[in-house]
Amino acid sequence: MKRPIAYCGALISLLGANLLAAPNSSAEPAPEAAPTNEVNNLLAEADKALAEGQIDQACRKFEDALTLTRTATILVSAGKCQQLLGKTASAWRHFTSATILAGGLGDTTLEDRARELASKLAPRLSKLRIDVLAPFPEQRVECNGVVIPRAEWGVLTPVDPGDLRCVASAPERLRLELQVAVGAEADIRVLVIPQLKDAAVQPTPPQEEKPITSPPITEQPKEVKSPVGVIAFVTTAVGVVGIGTGIAFGVMTLIEVGDAEENPLLCPNKLCSKAGRIAIDEAEAKGIASTVAFTVGGLGLATGATLFLLREFGIIGPQRPAVLPVVGQGSFGLELAFD
Repeated sequence: MKRPIAYCGALISLLGANLLAAPNSSAEPAPEAAPTNEVNNLLAEADKALAEGQIDQACRKFEDALTLTRTATILVSAGKCQQLLGKTASAWRHFTSATILAGGLGDTTLEDRARELASKLAPRLSKLRIDVLAPFPEQRVECNGVVIPRAEWGVLTPVDPGDLRCVASAPERLRLELQVAVGAEADIRVLVIPQLKDAAVQPTPPQEEKPITSPPITEQPKEVKSPVGVIAFVTTAVGVVGIGTGIAFGVMTLIEVGDAEENPLLCPNKLCSKAGRIAIDEAEAKGIASTVAFTVGGLGLATGATLFLLREFGIIGPQRPAVLPVVGQGSFGLELAFD
């Protein structure tokens, strides 16, 4: 299993190599390519649609213009439009691309503007990790019609909030369709794709019918059951859930803190900006939740194990036990009492 920190490092190294490449400040900025009449018409239609409140149509016009002429100015405009739609990941990618293009042309003003827009949006990005179990050589994964490259499998990747319909397919294997709902404002989701089944379905052989006979009814003596087993099972289950929740929050804390510290837009040269500190503080809040969940889970497991052992060795009979909380100065625990 890959480690979450490695996932974050791979993503940051991919983005950071381009974002940290600073242009020569002494060189004159090169002008952007002049847009054609067709591009100018698309941009005018996009501005008109925005003024009329037709944001979907405006964003489509900006994207059409980008297919003809990809400039930092159009990327910034398209990113702002996507942000109005709530598509934070698409907007962030446009701002990041604009930062790189403007930096390559030496336009520091436009570069700083695009970098600032990307930095403000980065702490709000929702992310998805797709874990493919036992993938086949030619297996494909598509989400909402977009192919997810293998390099992004197992890596936390920014995605637009909303419902994602993902399809996994491979030659001579049954297609598998899965859905995942990604929330807004820094939500993190993991989608696990199991091994695809063989498409060659084997028919079930017919079974010989046998006459149905009812077994003789005999009256069994009633057994007095102790509720200890039920309580032990419940407390053990609570313990498992608590520890699982603690692990989940702990992993999220490591991922988000590492992501923020390695992001050159949030923490350039390991010196975190205000946005970077906010992202780290939010991640560390999940660490506190992880500690609480671990504590509750540990108490549940300990109580459940104790009840099982007492019942197995006959120390507890059919009497009804009660689990009481014990709170002291700086301590918390559970006490068993019997009727």
